[in-house]
Amino acid sequence: MPVSGPRSSATALRWVIALGIALFALRALTEPMWSNDFLAIWGLKGKIIYSLSAVPDRLHADPALAFAHPEYPLGIPFLYAGLASLAGGWDDHAAAVLFPIVQAATLLALTGWLRRRGVARTVALSAAAVLALDLPLYAASLVGLADIPLSFFALLLGVSLSDAVDGTDPGAPLRLALASGLAAATKNEGLFLAAAALVVGVVAVPRGKPWRRRNLALAVVLPVFAVIVPHRLWRGPARLRDFDFGLLAPARWGELGSRIAETAGREAFHVLLPSLATVVALAALFALGRRTPWADRLLVIAGFAAAAYLILPALGVLAGRPGDGPLFLVRTAVARTLSALGPLVAAGIAGRFYVPGAGLPSAAVDPADP
Repeated sequence: MPVSGPRSSATALRWVIALGIALFALRALTEPMWSNDFLAIWGLKGKIIYSLSAVPDRLHADPALAFAHPEYPLGIPFLYAGLASLAGGWDDHAAAVLFPIVQAATLLALTGWLRRRGVARTVALSAAAVLALDLPLYAASLVGLADIPLSFFALLLGVSLSDAVDGTDPGAPLRLALASGLAAATKNEGLFLAAAALVVGVVAVPRGKPWRRRNLALAVVLPVFAVIVPHRLWRGPARLRDFDFGLLAPARWGELGSRIAETAGREAFHVLLPSLATVVALAALFALGRRTPWADRLLVIAGFAAAAYLILPALGVLAGRPGDGPLFLVRTAVARTLSALGPLVAAGIAGRFYVPGAGLPSAAVDPADP
C-alpha cells in the first residue's frame, strides 16, 4: 500500500506526457507547415535541394535569395530533402510528423538521463510533463522551423557534456561529439551552444585529468569544424545580415549602450512581462533545489545562451530602417529562441532536486576511465 501513491503519481504524470504529445501532434499535423521562416528559409532550401538533387550556388550567390539567409547551416534543409527523397515527392504536410517525434524523443531523453543520474521517478516525470505542455516551444508556429530540433540537440549536448566531465561511461565523449555536430548543423545558435558547452566543460573537468579535458575539447570542436568548414568553403564569406557588428567598435560604444538600454526595455515589455509567471516559477524551483554540479552545468550553458539571445537584438538592423532592427528581433525572435532552451533548463532544474538514494544509483565514474 505505501507504494501505491508514488505509482499512481507516476501513472498520472505519464498520462499528462502522453496528452502533451497528442496535443502537439494535433497542432503539427492538422495543416501544412505555414510559418514564414519555413516558407522562406528552411522549406525553400530543402525543396530546392530536393528538386535539383544538388546544392546550387544560387542559394548563396543569388541576391534575390538573400532573404533565405545563406549563412544559415544546411542541416534542416538536407533533412527535408532526404525525407522527400525517401517519400518519393515533396510533401511539407507529411514532413510535419517529424516534429512530434522530436518532441517525444526529447521527453524520453530528459526522463532517461535524469533517472540514470539518480533523480526520483516522480521528479523526472514531472519535468517531462511540464515540458510536454510547453506551448511556447511546442506550438504550431514552430513546426517546420529549426528551433524544436535544436532544443533536442541542446539537451543532448548538455547532458552528454555533463557525463563526459564526470566520466560516467566510455560512450559519453562520443555522444558529446554527435550532439555538438548536430547542434552546429541545425542553427547558428547551435554553434554558440557548442562554444558555451566547451567553456563550461573545460572549466568543470577536475584538476589532474588533462586527458579528459583534451578529449572533451576534441569531442566538441572537431564535429563543429566538420560542419562549418565545408559550408564556409561552399558559400564563401557571408555576414549575418540581421546584425551590425560595427557597433562593437570602441568608437560606437555610446550608440551601442543606448541601443542595449532601449532593447532591454522592449524585451521587458514584449518578452519578460508575458512570461513573468514562468520566470518566477523557474526562479522559485531553482531556489528550492540544491547545488548539484552535474545539473547546474546545463543551467550555466542555458544562461550563456539566454544572455546572448537577449543582447543580440541591440545589434539588429533592417534593410533601410536600422532603428527598427532591435524591435523587430525582439518581437519575432527572442521568445522563440529562448523557448528552445526549455529542455536544457528542465533537465537542470529537475537535477537540482536529486536526493541520494531516492532514485536509481547516481552515475558513477567508469572504472576503466584512466
